[in-house]
Amino acid sequence: AEGGKPADTARAAAGQGERAGKVFRRFLDLDPKNCRAHLGLARAHLAQNLADHAVKAAEESQKLCPEDAVVADFLGKAYDAAHDPISAIESWRRAIELDPSNLETYRLLAAACEARSLYPEVISTCEALLLRPGLIETSPEFREAVLRLVRAALASQAYRLASVWTERAFEAPLTVAELTPLAEGFSKDPTCRPRTRLLLGRAWERAGVPEQARASYGSALECRDDLVSADARAALARLAAPPAKTP
Repeated sequence: AEGGKPADTARAAAGQGERAGKVFRRFLDLDPKNCRAHLGLARAHLAQNLADHAVKAAEESQKLCPEDAVVADFLGKAYDAAHDPISAIESWRRAIELDPSNLETYRLLAAACEARSLYPEVISTCEALLLRPGLIETSPEFREAVLRLVRAALASQAYRLASVWTERAFEAPLTVAELTPLAEGFSKDPTCRPRTRLLLGRAWERAGVPEQARASYGSALECRDDLVSADARAALARLAAPPAKTP
């Protein structure tokens, strides 16, 4: 059955993890100080959802290879699975120090920091990620990082920074769930930012929420910026026009 596929996949992964664990234990019987064998055992444990065992094996690997970014990164994942976000954050910070080119580690660190409301670190991590040469600007990862940065900037009341990245955040259509926290954050901005309000209106319009679009376009008009006001009036007129009749 279709609904059984995720469970089947999980069981298959657990079975593979169990078999891999036996192999790595044999390696460790022969060479107890084999860093990669401890890491392999940690991966095998995590595949079986044995997070605490994965942490212990990964910690042993890190003792043997303290300068290995791959080990630090996986240790962060093991801590995260074991519901220890503070240790996970510390491990991912260390992994980035050792290997600044691993884009996935930036993403994991930013997400963990956002969950802990560590907004300044979310901002710095996302900015570092967005400036990395390996990140494609049209990728979902780039979009995710921009949205996370804007959310963190708004939560920190860094409205100017949020406004700078807003245009990039709105390049692709956003869902109502994605738009709502951004709109709520910008509503607390004491500075009138006509361009940002116009962009919010366009984003709401693309999301199919015309009442919110009208409110954003109307607030853009209140800023009395001639260039933006012309665009806002045109948008309001478009929304007010009756729908075209289908033949």
